[in-house]
Amino acid sequence: MNKTVKLSTLKFLFGCVLLMTTSCNANSRQSFIQQDGFDKFIKDADTSDIRENREIGFGARRVFMQNRGYWITAVGFENRIIALNVNCSGSSPDAPAEVSVKRAILNASLPDAGNKLCYYDYVDKEGLAHLQSAITAKLGEQKEEKAETDEIARAYQTLMSPFEHLTFGKMCWEGAEKPNGRREMEKLVQADRIDLLRNALRSANPEGRVYAAEGLLALAQHTGKPLEPSDKTAIDEIRDSPVLIEACSGCMPENKTVDQLLS
Repeated sequence: MNKTVKLSTLKFLFGCVLLMTTSCNANSRQSFIQQDGFDKFIKDADTSDIRENREIGFGARRVFMQNRGYWITAVGFENRIIALNVNCSGSSPDAPAEVSVKRAILNASLPDAGNKLCYYDYVDKEGLAHLQSAITAKLGEQKEEKAETDEIARAYQTLMSPFEHLTFGKMCWEGAEKPNGRREMEKLVQADRIDLLRNALRSANPEGRVYAAEGLLALAQHTGKPLEPSDKTAIDEIRDSPVLIEACSGCMPENKTVDQLLS
């Protein structure tokens, strides 16, 4: 996808929340599952311009759509919106579209946008913690780590955030450019930040997970040290995942499995 929605506030929140360890009792879990909002939100937003509506793994989905000037990115888990961003960058929003988007937000029982729809950010910390728990059950736990520089922090959060629209490849598009995600992975590899790559391997971003796997495999080959058994298990797990990865080869975008990309 060529358009990337920059969400620095949300990425920071994701970086914090995705490292949380939570426990929920049976009543709260039942309440969480019964709440509905994601599919209804897409319908209520009243647009046919849906750029992306895909599984991102572990029961989560991401939708990216545009309604006459409003760019909307939502992450859903178990049919509930757990994070939402709306912005109006690059165009003048349409008044009827504003009504539709605001109605969709209210119908999904999310906080009222008021007069700040162009700057709307919503993060459900409990929902994100549930998603991370689902990832942890399959791939293992993340560990709390610190990025020593702003550059490393930005690279790390890009691979971690499910809001980032990344493309897996080496050189893409007409200008033979490195796609979003590759530069960030290479920065972490060059800085020898195995710890951050290990966390990104267990992130909610599907392309970020594949880039992290490639980075860990490259470092293992370069240093001659074998992968940690837990990382090898996690990489094998994402290889077996049916989630398709947005990839590129030259000018052509394509969807491939993780196993095809890491073979």
